[in-house]
Amino acid sequence: MWLGFWAYFEFKIFKAFLFRKYGKEKIWVKGGKLFYWRDIAGRGKKLEFDKELIKDLELIEKKKNDFFASMNESFWVIGGESISFSYAAKNYRMGVQLPEEDARELLRRMKHELRG
Repeated sequence: MWLGFWAYFEFKIFKAFLFRKYGKEKIWVKGGKLFYWRDIAGRGKKLEFDKELIKDLELIEKKKNDFFASMNESFWVIGGESISFSYAAKNYRMGVQLPEEDARELLRRMKHELRG
């Protein structure tokens, strides 16, 4: 049982390491749709959203003294997303561990592109 427990965490850490080394997020708007792809060395799942169904596009507020927020910002976790929105009764998050000024700029550009 302990071996399975530690194997799971080894896998999660390895996946986070691969994302840090080879991973990237791609976000683009084309033809009235928002596309999001979290890519690790050319592999990943592309998500597609109709812009009319995207609601509550906003920054995720990060609390400075929150233990779980600081854990999401650690190197060994793929997390700490900066932007969230609702789509078809489900919440989506993107912008992994962006500095606040970059997250604000990305949000501004996304809102601009989705309006037009």
